Amino acid sequence: MDAESDFQKAIIDGVAKPLLVVGKDYHVKLMNRAARESFSVVSVPSTQTPCFQISHHREKPCDGIDHPCPLQQVRESGQPITVIHAHYPKYGEQRFFEVMAAPFWGTDGTFHGIIETMHDITERKRAEDALQQYTERLRSLAA
Repeated sequence: MDAESDFQKAIIDGVAKPLLVVGKDYHVKLMNRAARESFSVVSVPSTQTPCFQISHHREKPCDGIDHPCPLQQVRESGQPITVIHAHYPKYGEQRFFEVMAAPFWGTDGTFHGIIETMHDITERKRAEDALQQYTERLRSLAA
């Protein structure tokens, strides 16, 4: 590696939130230190590793209303989007992330994939669920 690429790697690894660059083929092209730690990835994944295997341990891409695929949404709209995703670390409990995905355009203007940053909202999601259960319980008691 040269000094410039070392410098760029240090900047990306310095970002506190998980960051991934995902190609239009779903393969992870780049992953920062926070993402590797979050997903218990010991080393930098091969550029042939699909994002859904890293974050969800699934064999196919995300889909549906409850688990929309950020890559598909950004590819269709060409605009940044934010979705809530349940992630399943290799070892541990389910975590919820707010995933912000922006298009990754090549120098020639073609769509190359997405740049994702993530924010762990597991505690917020648990509090929202507990409040919802409490509200439902109050309604049933009032009835």
